Amino acid sequence: SVSNESTTVTKGRKEIHIFASRPAWVRIYTSQGEIIDEEILDFSQTMKIPSNIKSLFLRSGNAGSVFIKVGSESYGPIGEGTGVVKDVSLSYDDIVKNFEVVTDQKLLTPLKRLKIITEKTE
Repeated sequence: SVSNESTTVTKGRKEIHIFASRPAWVRIYTSQGEIIDEEILDFSQTMKIPSNIKSLFLRSGNAGSVFIKVGSESYGPIGEGTGVVKDVSLSYDDIVKNFEVVTDQKLLTPLKRLKIITEKTE
């Protein structure tokens, strides 16, 4: 049986996850366009990025609510509002270069205000 330990040792590479503060459609794909994973991430769900595949990209809706977690640091959001982003590189270097570290934890919590508003209008 193969142990998983070797993967965590690889140049101290940190695990990369995608998560969302509100439900968001997320697709992970290769540079050739092959879809690796695709789902609607609900709040508190995460999608692990396979570390054994080179040059993966992210396409996502509701991009203002989607974040990339590298190790214990969260980066993002990857876009604005309900917009769609595509061809977001999921390499560690690009994530760190292209996105800010989230320092305001409120960004990562679901917006409870919205729920209150929708309940009143129903």
